[in-house]
Amino acid sequence: MSNLKIVIPSHKRHDRVFAKKLVNNPIICVADSQADLYRQYNPECEIVTHPDDVIGLIPKRNWMARHFGDLMMLDDDVHVVKTLFCEKGETGVIRAPDQITHIIESLYELACLLDVHLFGFTSAISPVMYNEWGYYSLSKMITGCAYGVRYNKNVWWNEEIRLKEDFWISCYMKFKERRIL
Repeated sequence: MSNLKIVIPSHKRHDRVFAKKLVNNPIICVADSQADLYRQYNPECEIVTHPDDVIGLIPKRNWMARHFGDLMMLDDDVHVVKTLFCEKGETGVIRAPDQITHIIESLYELACLLDVHLFGFTSAISPVMYNEWGYYSLSKMITGCAYGVRYNKNVWWNEEIRLKEDFWISCYMKFKERRIL
């Protein structure tokens, strides 16, 4: 069993946490003041709360990284996972939470083996866009809708950045550690 937690940061979407259906044992992370509503609408999920003074997604990411250590963050509105390889006529949609959880845990294990602290999935929407040699990269970024961290002193988000924090953390980790996965 790995130390990885699959965490869904959410805010005022207690009735629309789509990502919880994708994986096994998701944790929803919300402000203290929203906990009761989230528990009411998501009884099958563990709800972890942060102080109400942690406002905004970027401070929430910093709080979650410190709190959980090793985690995969899935945005609450992620509703589908697709593979880049499929037969002609197939959609590539993966529906089994066991399979999606296994993919996430396998990526985490690879990150541990390679001593990489920021990892995640491609934003390529087509197999022809994917560079199979670019997985260990100095030039790519990881989209914020599904990325993970192995927490260390270099993993933090600049809270002055209001948008595109995924670009920022990808660039920052490549600057500090020279790699992401």
